Formats: sequence, C-alpha cells, structure tokens
Amino acid sequence: MTFHYCIKSVDRPVSRLMMGTGFWRRLEQREANKIFDAFVEMGGNCFDTALHYGDNEIFFGNWMKARNNRKEIVIHAKGAHHKIIHSRGTQFEYHCPRVNPDEIKRDIDETLRRLQTDFIDVFALHRDDADHPVGPIVECLGAEQKAGRIRASGTSNWNIARIEEANACAIAHGLPGFVSNSPNLALGFFSGQYRPIEQLSDKEFRKLMSDRWTANVVRVYYSRRNFERLWRVQRLAEELGVTPTQLALAWVLHQGDHVLAIAGPCTVKETKELFKAFEINLTADRLSWRNLEERVVNHAT
Repeated sequence: MTFHYCIKSVDRPVSRLMMGTGFWRRLEQREANKIFDAFVEMGGNCFDTALHYGDNEIFFGNWMKARNNRKEIVIHAKGAHHKIIHSRGTQFEYHCPRVNPDEIKRDIDETLRRLQTDFIDVFALHRDDADHPVGPIVECLGAEQKAGRIRASGTSNWNIARIEEANACAIAHGLPGFVSNSPNLALGFFSGQYRPIEQLSDKEFRKLMSDRWTANVVRVYYSRRNFERLWRVQRLAEELGVTPTQLALAWVLHQGDHVLAIAGPCTVKETKELFKAFEINLTADRLSWRNLEERVVNHAT
C-alpha cells in the first residue's frame, strides 16, 4: 500500500491519509497545534479544511504561520457551501445554494485570508447546485487556477453525472477539470458509538436526533446491512488487534492508490493511531467479507 499519491498540478506528493479539521468538539489554538504537529510528525502533509468549519480553519492558518511550513503542506480547502438558515423554534433548516462564480471567488478570497497564504493546492466546491449550469463554474475555477490562487479544483458531495458533465465542458473549452471528488463521509459510523434504533431508549433516540450531525448518520447509514458491516468490522478488528476506525481507514486505502482517506481526530493519541491503517493487510477475502460479498472467510489467511 503506497503512502503518497501525486495529484495533477500539485507540486508535491500528497499523503493518502488526510487530516480533516472539522473537529467534533471545541478546541483551542494550543490544543489544535498539538494535533497538527502530531499529524506531520507521523508523515502526513495534507489537510482538509473548509470555511464551513468555522474557527478551525483560522487555527490551521495560524499554525502554518507559526511553524513556517506552508511549502511542506498540501491544502485541500472547501468553499461554496450552502447558506444554512434555521427555522426559529423548529428543527427545520433551509439550505440556500451558493455555487456560482461570485460566491466561489468570495470564498476563495476568505479562505486565503483565513489560512494566511497566497494559494490553495486544491479548492473543492463543498456542495453543488444542480440548477446552476456547469459552464460558468468551470470557467470561474479555470480563471482562478490561471491566476495562481488555486493549483487545482475538485468537488465534495457532487454526483458522478455532474462531475462528468463539468469535466466534459472543461475539455471542450480547453480548461482544467476537476481532479478530485470527496463523497459523503461516514461521520464516525464505524467508531462504535452508534447502535441500532431498537437498542436505544426513547431518551437516547431523541438525543441522537436532536443533533444535526448524528441525525444525518441515522438518515444516511442506519440500515440492517450497514450494521452487519459494522459488526463484521468490529469482529475483524478484534482478530487483527486493531481498532474499528483503523480497519475502516485501511479498507478505504485498499480501494486503490488513487484513493485518499480523510479522518478527523480530536486528540494527539487518536491522530497517531490513524497511521496504523497503513500496516493492516486486507486480503481480497477480508475485503469482500467486510463488504457483505462473502458470508464465510478464513481470517487467518
């Protein structure tokens, strides 16, 4: 399993384990610095940031400036997230699309300011707006790349059809296309903190659904097949002497050398433990068993 991958237009190899900075709990600058330091000490160099992550992006920019290491770091920054409007007195929220050239330029400006740098290695559109044609979006990102403010562009949470449409448009007009796509994250499903609904009390279920992030886990990942996958990950992790999180990361990294895994540790210990994933040997049998493709497997092979 390779540790690095080369992305077109990015001038240094990228660690295939990316550090997500959308921390699940409130951190202060000093604590964030220790986590960033630990990631680099373990060999990582690629950080996933987003305007949507609030102060964490500012923390990361302050850390790079203090360490004077911008030239060694690869930044995968996301922007153009929908504006979220909460309906007062309810749990409803409205997402107003912002995927258009004006908002993209505005978010690149703000990202550069917050990160205290003059370029972004890969700028990814955090969301899509299917009602907005891809042509102006591709032209805008091409102009930003030509100006040197971004080295490459990508997507997050776009569907394959829209990505292919945008890249076809880029080719037809001699513009750079998207070099990456970040699909929906597992949101900690394999961390072991989630249980089937039938095992939850009413109070536990209400708590789960009261938080937007955990409610999304329920909406997207709660199914019998996924809990079967979770059980198999836990069983195999125990046999291999690793954590379910390490095994889940190893599974992602085994999908091909062009696939990178994003993980969001909240402590130095969690950060260092992530890299164990590169040492885990997942045979074809193990991979298929984990993915419910085989019912029986000899794990000792």
